[in-house]
Amino acid sequence: MKISIPQPCHENWQQMTPNEQGRFCASCQKTVVDFTDWTDKAIFDFFTLQKGKTCGRFNRTQIDRVISIPATKSRAIYRIAIAFAAVSLFSQAPMVYAQKAATHQSPINKNRRLNRIYISALKELLKKKTVNHLQMYQLS
Repeated sequence: MKISIPQPCHENWQQMTPNEQGRFCASCQKTVVDFTDWTDKAIFDFFTLQKGKTCGRFNRTQIDRVISIPATKSRAIYRIAIAFAAVSLFSQAPMVYAQKAATHQSPINKNRRLNRIYISALKELLKKKTVNHLQMYQLS
């Protein structure tokens, strides 16, 4: 929004009658709103809601420039974003188990495991310099 005054009024502000929004101009029979101490947001809101022409008193710094209002985000949007982030974070967590699930071993796999144990025990016995034949006989 840009406020410009192509034909400024030449009536004396001090001679106008004070009222709620500013002063009443007897020449044009309108209220002249005093915007001199208003913020850009307040001015923007006023002209967004106001229909028709408005007479106003402005500072030189308030006219012939773009009045920009920074976008305000409500707290509800932030709350929704935080809730969404928390749900996303916890839904991606890996499953954790207190104990490892028991696996079923077939008798064949069990026998293979025992055979490996016997073979490794035999190898240990053969590595010794002197092999006791009695020990080998007991293993088989």
